[in-house]
Amino acid sequence: LPLRRPINEADLLRPSFRLEREGRLDIFYAPMDWLRPTARIAIVGITPGKGTMVIAYQTAADGLAAGRTPASVLNEIKSKASFSGFRGLLVQWLDYLGVQSHLGLSSAAALWTAEGQRYLHPTSAIRYPVLIDGKNYSGRSPSIVRHQILERYVMDLLAPELAKIPDALIVPLGGAVEQALDLLIDEGCIDAMRCLRGFPHPSGANGRKTAQW
Repeated sequence: LPLRRPINEADLLRPSFRLEREGRLDIFYAPMDWLRPTARIAIVGITPGKGTMVIAYQTAADGLAAGRTPASVLNEIKSKASFSGFRGLLVQWLDYLGVQSHLGLSSAAALWTAEGQRYLHPTSAIRYPVLIDGKNYSGRSPSIVRHQILERYVMDLLAPELAKIPDALIVPLGGAVEQALDLLIDEGCIDAMRCLRGFPHPSGANGRKTAQW
């Protein structure tokens, strides 16, 4: 990757980074594999968007160029890249629910800082960026649980990931992610009591999020 200038989408949306292609659907690799075993809350989005992908790779390139260990770089990616486009509203909702008081934090915003990041595991139903016709996947058309490739990512990656943090509350962002979790519940992979159902997706693309909340 180029280090003399900022990384952009064109650097990353190349065949060398592509994991899957089927019809209109592409899945690209992004360094989103890090797991925080001490997590007490797992926030599950749909899939990393292109903006998140750029932040993740830029953070990786900068960290490795500075001589940091891969482990510390991957952990930093989780803090810098996860839910970067709507983190403010997400923090506001988590604070309203009192998540921060249960963790001994002043605000849920601390989950993205050195103070509280050990309590948060941010992840996605589909761990790596999914694009439909080159655009960020919204969780619909195709359905996460009715598309063979997407369902495989839920079962093969998300299920064991959540199993490794059994004490973490699972917060699915929106109905599409709830469907993915329902699949895991039906398959006996996770306990339904761990899941905070009905949490809206805070993205700006969700025009009904305020009414849903």
